[in-house]
Amino acid sequence: MARIKVVPRKSSSWALTPRPHTPSSAITIHNASSIPQELPTRPTSTTKNDVERKNKGKKYALQRPTKEDEEETETEEEEEDDPHAKLIDELKFFQQWGLMNKQEPNKVSSSDDDNEEEEAPSETPHFGVPEVTRRYPNFFLLIPQYPHYRGLLHDGVDEGIKKTVYQALWCKLVDLMDKALQTNCLSNPREIKEMMEEARGLEKLGFDVRHLMARLELPSRSIFDLRLANDQLRLAKKRKREVEEQLTELDMLEAEADRLRKMLLDVEAKVSWLRKMLLDVEAKVSRLKAKVGSNEERAALMKSLRKEVEDAEKSFRAKLDMFKSLD
Repeated sequence: MARIKVVPRKSSSWALTPRPHTPSSAITIHNASSIPQELPTRPTSTTKNDVERKNKGKKYALQRPTKEDEEETETEEEEEDDPHAKLIDELKFFQQWGLMNKQEPNKVSSSDDDNEEEEAPSETPHFGVPEVTRRYPNFFLLIPQYPHYRGLLHDGVDEGIKKTVYQALWCKLVDLMDKALQTNCLSNPREIKEMMEEARGLEKLGFDVRHLMARLELPSRSIFDLRLANDQLRLAKKRKREVEEQLTELDMLEAEADRLRKMLLDVEAKVSWLRKMLLDVEAKVSRLKAKVGSNEERAALMKSLRKEVEDAEKSFRAKLDMFKSLD
């Protein structure tokens, strides 16, 4: 990120003055009545020389990294792995610093214009400071632009026409960023695609449109992430429903198993009772068999018993006849 300095204007307004090609991780605010102060922006990586310079003349004990250090390292690695997310975070940071804040033209002093013209990079074709940079000073300080315009116009084109065309490109850049910041998941994909094509055209001319293109990609990425999350939610609900059905079936089967187990216990109890009854009957049969003997003995016994009954009947009839004759 380019170094950014806030200087007091002659009027009551403030402006940001760029320092191109000066890497820094802070924004310096200069005030006429105070010492310059640096406000931290995004954390930068610490080099080995920085560590040696800080630790010079000091002794430190080796310490095991804490859990917070590990989580911070993981977060930084994730940001490095996803350049799109890094650009979106930077763009949000730029918005907090008033990326699209508009400066009234009558509040721009000529001295500041001279300073801006003096600090314009030498490698950029110079056709005067575009008016849009005066209206949106924060935009071009937070996202410096160094277009080369190669291949846009022929060398024989009038300088006035070149200046008009080039300044129109700067205005288009601001207009695209303003429209991009208003896009969301409900925006027309065709319009976003057209803006992306215009951004690619500016990129070919040397404009820095990384943050613009990242912001234009955000709705489609958000929709993709939303669809992915929706698919994951649907799969999770499906798995949950399947597990619930399995658990319901399991409960039913367990209840059926309990019922059959109870029936089996009842049947086993009845079988046990029947076995006991069978043993009693078999015991009686055995005792009776012991009394009546074998089949031949039983046949002989029955024959003798029949003869005994016949004899008893004859005796009874004879006595009955004798009793009747007494009358």
